[in-house]
Amino acid sequence: MRVKVFQRKELVQDLDNKYKALRLCCNLRSFSSGWVYIYLPNDDSNSTEISDNLDILLTLPVRTLPVRTRAGIAEKAWTRLTQFTRLQSSDVQSMNMECPLFPGRADNLRDSLTSCSWQLSGSRITRQDEELALLSALRNLRHVQIRRPNAFAFSVLEALPNLESMDTQYTATRTETSTRPFTASLEHLTIQTDVPIGSLAAHLWKLIMQLVPKCSLESFEIRTSTTRIGVTSDFVRELTEIHGATLKSFSVGYMYMDASDIAHLCKICPKLEYLACSVHALHYLYVTLDQYSLGDDPYIKTEVAKAWMLRESSRLRIIQIYEVFYEVSCAELSISVPT
Repeated sequence: MRVKVFQRKELVQDLDNKYKALRLCCNLRSFSSGWVYIYLPNDDSNSTEISDNLDILLTLPVRTLPVRTRAGIAEKAWTRLTQFTRLQSSDVQSMNMECPLFPGRADNLRDSLTSCSWQLSGSRITRQDEELALLSALRNLRHVQIRRPNAFAFSVLEALPNLESMDTQYTATRTETSTRPFTASLEHLTIQTDVPIGSLAAHLWKLIMQLVPKCSLESFEIRTSTTRIGVTSDFVRELTEIHGATLKSFSVGYMYMDASDIAHLCKICPKLEYLACSVHALHYLYVTLDQYSLGDDPYIKTEVAKAWMLRESSRLRIIQIYEVFYEVSCAELSISVPT
């Protein structure tokens, strides 16, 4: 990673050139901003730059606008952001948000906005009711990304009957999440979680089924980097009993599944196109690498293959990568290359 430190004069000149170039983009539909400058606590330079960008973008037919900043969004910049009248997708992530939300800020976005992800941190933006009131005013939303406690997802589903896609998080808890009836039918559901262990895992599977209680789901994903628990057979069968006719994509990251559950998914879901998981009790692994993954040494080292196969509780004994076979027998690993 290269970091270039600008002197103040150089930075101003660089921004002036950027603004001139931006004004020439008369047909611009999408603009992505990733401000990562770190300023002193009382330095509003970052928010001023955001405002200056938005002043120009307001004159252009922008439909998609992601904004990510660590330095915060001041009142002026947030006001500019909510003045767009044709915006269809808004993705705002701020590590220092001092501007409160209220429903009136959604007036200009009410008719056009269909996708929304606002991840805002800061001392004044902690009340869930403010965020819910703002989302409730955006009745045309089809996709939302939220990072709130479990119960908040159900409040959003109740407030947005036309919602089709949700990206939410699961917070480990020992208490049940009470729900009220809602009419929204999710087609796409993504759960971000660290995945709890033990009895807490049962609440995860129950929460998912509560979010999608009727046949509608086309894609389901759990994003996690852990393999501490596996996907239960009861959950797989309950999910496919309701969504077997519609499910096209099933991804659970590094969580493992039994081979029998994978077979069940493939049998019950005729539209299934994509399946991603770890496999419990795997015996044979075939790997295909694209040309960009090969490099100078296209195959894994024998020590790596051996570690895969001899890890605790592993039943994996054969790995094939193109013409090379890695096979473990007794306590010794051998490599065979077919002639």
